Amino acid sequence: MNARILKAPSLVAVALLLIFGQAHAGNRTVNCDDGDSLQKAIDSGAGSAAPLDVYVTGVCYEDLLIGRDRISILGDGDTMIIGQVTVRGADNLSIRDLTITGPGNGINASAARIFMTDVHLIGNGDYGLALRHGGAIFMRDGSIAYNQGDIGLLIENGFGSLRNMEVFENAVDGIVVNENGSLTMIGGGVNYHANGTGIIVNLSSALELEGVHVGFNQFAGASLRMNSVAAINDSALNANSEFGLVLSENSSATVARGGLAANGRHGSLVQSHSVLRLVDAEVYGNNEHGVVTETDGGLFVDGTTVIDGNWAEHQIVCLGKEASMEIGPDAHVGAWACDDPDF
Repeated sequence: MNARILKAPSLVAVALLLIFGQAHAGNRTVNCDDGDSLQKAIDSGAGSAAPLDVYVTGVCYEDLLIGRDRISILGDGDTMIIGQVTVRGADNLSIRDLTITGPGNGINASAARIFMTDVHLIGNGDYGLALRHGGAIFMRDGSIAYNQGDIGLLIENGFGSLRNMEVFENAVDGIVVNENGSLTMIGGGVNYHANGTGIIVNLSSALELEGVHVGFNQFAGASLRMNSVAAINDSALNANSEFGLVLSENSSATVARGGLAANGRHGSLVQSHSVLRLVDAEVYGNNEHGVVTETDGGLFVDGTTVIDGNWAEHQIVCLGKEASMEIGPDAHVGAWACDDPDF
């Protein structure tokens, strides 16, 4: 009887130790130049729901797998990970002040929520970052560049928020938002994609740009396809090799302020039941027309929008009787050619 009574406090003590031992995962310090493993530091918090902060320095030659919530990987600005970071179902993952490069994707994530500050996804063998199957990414003050896959940043059925990010010189397209995905980008730019488009928004997806420059891309600055929508504010889609903005297959966009200028062909091409609204915008200096609408495409020119100074004779062209436009009373539009302009 007494033996059983004496054992009870011991069992309680062990249980409390297990509970409280797991309650605080704490901090870890990793110096990859000294041979420390970042993956082992991440795995050391397994079984705990408490935050885990991993401070990492040096160059880490590792592929990483992260599936636990509330992890922070904190570099010192010179930290580099050479390997693919795979994130599966992790919530509230924070990554700061480091570069990710290597033979695969920089980050390959699904059903995850990731916050990144001063992270540079540079020179990866495939995508810089791919987010699939839901989840969200929040990136600021970093870059996605020189990646060798078809896409610098892919958002598929998820949400992305970029603030003051530079996306440039990826092998084909800069950003692709696909399959009910959405992207909000404030500040920064999407530039110099010599073999593709700056931003592609496809399959019922959405785009919001605020104060962004999208230029020097091979096909178009931005292309919206198949029931996609965009709100483009105070942004410039300039100096792309063919078009500033393309809308097709029941897509729509509003361009407010900012402009579509100095593109190799038209400022915008609107086709296949799509609609473009220009509000207080400027469309000028394009090598052919300012705006071309075709195949039931529609154009609304509102506010103090100016469409003039493009190199072709006609600033707006409607190709086909069902293409149409409407020009507001305060807008300024040069010569135009539309068989039946009214909606």
